[in-house]
Amino acid sequence: MDIQMPVMDGYETTRQLKSLMQSGRIEEIPIVALTANDSVADKEKCIKAGMSDHLSKPLKDQDLKVILNRYL
Repeated sequence: MDIQMPVMDGYETTRQLKSLMQSGRIEEIPIVALTANDSVADKEKCIKAGMSDHLSKPLKDQDLKVILNRYL
């Protein structure tokens, strides 16, 4: 999930997707934040919004592999 999207940011998008998942309207899927913001507070904000995990840019191959292995 890109955090800084132009119309609806990633936090709100995640909240809406999670609502749809919880109501059974769509299947449960992991949502991973992708952002240049790498502080502990930024990570906590992503988790609080309902995201499953957090990746920071620039994306490193090993970090992506860890996330993919965790959720696939």
